[in-house]
Amino acid sequence: MYFRLISEIQTILFLKTKTLLVTLLFLVMASGLSYVYFFKKDKGVEIQRLIPANSLGLITVNNVSEAIKDYSSYPWWDEANSLPFISRLTEANGKIDSLVKSGVLQSKINENPVYVSFHLTSNNSIDPLFFIGSDGFEWLPTNIKKLANLWFNKDLFFESRVFNEKLIYEANVQESTWGFISLGSYLVISTNSVLLEDVIRAEEDESSRLMKSELKMDENQKGVSLLLNTDRVGRLRNVFTGNNESSPNQLKGLINIKIEPSSAGLTFNGISLLNQEINQDLPSNALINVENFIPSSASFVRWFGIDESQNASLSGFDISLFQTLQNSEICEVNIVLGANTMSQVLLSEVSDVSKISKMLEEISKASRAEGDTLFTESFINNEIRFVNEEQFLVKTYGDRYQKSGKPYYAFFNNVMLISDNIDALKTVLVDYDAENTWGRIPEKRRYLDNLVREANITQLNNFEFYLDPLVNSFNPKWKAFFKDHIQLFSSFDNFNFQINEASSRLIVSAELTFNESVKRPLVRDSNRNSDPINPKIGLNLVTNAYGNGKLTTKPFVVKNHNNNAQEIIFQDELNQLYLVDRTGNILWKKELEGKINGAIEQIDFYANRKLQYLMFTDSAVYLIDRNGDDVEGFPMAFATELPITQYSVVDYDNSKNYRYATTDRRGNVYLLSKEGEMLEGWSPKVMGSALRGVPEHIRIRGRDCFVIVEANGNIHLLNRKGEEYPGFPYKTDKQISGDYFIQQGPSFNESYIKVLSEDGELLSLDFNGSVKGRNQLVKPSVSSRFIAVRDKLNTGLLTVRKDSNQFTVFDEKGQRKFGYDFKGQGDWAFEYYNFRNDSELYVAQNLTTGDLVILDDQGREKFSQEAFSINPIGILYYQNKREYELFVNFDNQMAIYTFTK
Repeated sequence: MYFRLISEIQTILFLKTKTLLVTLLFLVMASGLSYVYFFKKDKGVEIQRLIPANSLGLITVNNVSEAIKDYSSYPWWDEANSLPFISRLTEANGKIDSLVKSGVLQSKINENPVYVSFHLTSNNSIDPLFFIGSDGFEWLPTNIKKLANLWFNKDLFFESRVFNEKLIYEANVQESTWGFISLGSYLVISTNSVLLEDVIRAEEDESSRLMKSELKMDENQKGVSLLLNTDRVGRLRNVFTGNNESSPNQLKGLINIKIEPSSAGLTFNGISLLNQEINQDLPSNALINVENFIPSSASFVRWFGIDESQNASLSGFDISLFQTLQNSEICEVNIVLGANTMSQVLLSEVSDVSKISKMLEEISKASRAEGDTLFTESFINNEIRFVNEEQFLVKTYGDRYQKSGKPYYAFFNNVMLISDNIDALKTVLVDYDAENTWGRIPEKRRYLDNLVREANITQLNNFEFYLDPLVNSFNPKWKAFFKDHIQLFSSFDNFNFQINEASSRLIVSAELTFNESVKRPLVRDSNRNSDPINPKIGLNLVTNAYGNGKLTTKPFVVKNHNNNAQEIIFQDELNQLYLVDRTGNILWKKELEGKINGAIEQIDFYANRKLQYLMFTDSAVYLIDRNGDDVEGFPMAFATELPITQYSVVDYDNSKNYRYATTDRRGNVYLLSKEGEMLEGWSPKVMGSALRGVPEHIRIRGRDCFVIVEANGNIHLLNRKGEEYPGFPYKTDKQISGDYFIQQGPSFNESYIKVLSEDGELLSLDFNGSVKGRNQLVKPSVSSRFIAVRDKLNTGLLTVRKDSNQFTVFDEKGQRKFGYDFKGQGDWAFEYYNFRNDSELYVAQNLTTGDLVILDDQGREKFSQEAFSINPIGILYYQNKREYELFVNFDNQMAIYTFTK
């Protein structure tokens, strides 16, 4: 359908951004073959007579030398030039200039127009054809052969073959069959010489040409442009993904797109050619709306109009009225959940909430299974409901949603949210409640305001969140290519695409922007490059602050609710609590009656968007506001058999009616109210052994669950009353090591608890208590010890095997990633940070000696130092700067360092 085509057009435009730079290299290299030529009469063959009909698109470079000069003047060029083929491009262009100056080359061929046509040649390959024009002369094969020998610095063996009475010359170069033909004033070159046969067919027969006689190219167009063949792009996605899905085109024709560089990135402006029939099935115009509901973490967003469906029917449901009540305009938001899986949420402004709500309630009642109650879940003071109809989304919104499942829906003011993933829908509501949306963040709002406000299609890609799922959707060949050059692609910021219909022509506009890592290189203060305590650690010191005694907690990064700025809170051995801003200024300090146990969390106690700091000591619950004052009623004293060691904050329905799930070192679990009072049934819930992590809350289809994993191998799944669900407790009969991980699904059967035993068995257990998988890792020696490490961003679970002087990292499937040699005895802690876009970090820290090592995804050292700190560290990553921040407490100092990716 059309939306799939739009996605494919977006894909090819994105790839052309990269391909443009790649192909310019070949253009100049090919141009360099014309060291010598003989002047003859120009036969005047028009370029449009040579471009085969099966071309994906045609790039025109009016002047290669000027294009390089223009593009290289922008700050992102250095990033692009880091790619080997781009650096060779500039080198080749410089070589041609030097040959002209020395007199070996008598004409600046790199200042003539050059054309590149792209063709699908296999299931996963795209090959180019190069057309290099002359300036009043004809290319002679004898001289081209000599020039090829000079260029490749070796004697090539050329063979000729005849195709339709035309000679094609071929030579084996760098594991490919390189070929060329001379057709009038054009030299045509390809690394896949079979494509040259298509050129010969095009010259002889108009039906084999991309551009028919009634269509004309703009030969006076300057710079770089792309002629996009919409008839062929439907196959492009399969080349990159390896799928064989058919995708019928809804467009027919050619679109000429002008490409312009700027300091921000690249812009694309295009229009379909005159005198051609374009069969278009565009949706109606749609405004850019509901910005306040689009999460900042949305991977991409589409705005489009829906037209009344005259033929669609669904169990007596009036689809046409349903669409009309939404003003026939939809915003589709895609959110990455889990392992790079994108889920869709549809947003629409509704003209009559009560009427459309009644329609959905009626179909919900009619579609529910016999004996089932009507599903309703309260969330942020809203009701989420369910339609038990598999075909609902595809019937009401079109074939794009053919694979979508049964939807959930909710209303917020006059906006309807609908999705087949309840957690994606909740994500939109949570970010709206937190004002963390494109409409509420000034920089993102300004970006939206610069778009055309109304178009048939508007699409926005947010590469911070879109790049990972895009790359992971590719087949191994293209995935490897993107991974090899991830530094360039991770510098992409946003890509927007808009298409309009005007007077039977299509108008296309698009923009690719780069993030701050290439637009404004980070300028560092030379006075900040040294640390008076650790002058040789190899990190850049950003700021530091000092306590009155030795610091005893990690630095906790918190948010200033007044301006959303980051601040840091920590405690020293004198039990003094400090709040520090990013410049190192101490905002306040406050003495507590004991040492903090566990983390420091922020909650919105009064549900007024103002945040307080929650923490536990041996004998009290503290809640402190951002001015350093105790919240009324706190500290709350409580008596337990043993001190609380860790806790988690639970908010069942995001209504700010908090619960605190706590545990002591013996494994007793207490559930406290928002005010800090113990709740019935949890005072305590006796487990029997220490826990492998804090009790965790999860909600699945309105059912609240607490996951509790004991070190002795018992796994519990409790409801809000502290009662076990059927199938639990589950006894593994093995000691559990390290962290555990919860993979949430849409049902109990599709949700999993993953644990690792000390002897290396990975176990996956669903929420019905059934084992779904076992994987025994190899244990090379009796002393080998396995430790499960959960990603700090909660995306997965890795395994670390610790041997005498080495640790080895395994992925979630138990496949070895890398090993690392280390020394020193003591209590080693391991952490894993799965930042997006190949920015993972692995941390090993000796909590006895303070030794610290930070590794990248290949096991290469980013930083290491002995006796660094015995306190746990924290790390943040900023993609727009391509920079990590390390937060650490040692002695009486809190410090923030940076290091680059």
